[in-house]
Amino acid sequence: MTREQKIQNILKATQALLEEKTKSGELTPEMATAILECQNSAIAAVN
Repeated sequence: MTREQKIQNILKATQALLEEKTKSGELTPEMATAILECQNSAIAAVN
């Protein structure tokens, strides 16, 4: 799997999680920030 494919998978998973949390009404600004920080860390770790 290429780096680009790995990054796309991370982005898709983040989007799905944010949509799920938004629909359930659980998403807070703090949670959204934490999710995006995790996404950025995961992307930075991909080689």
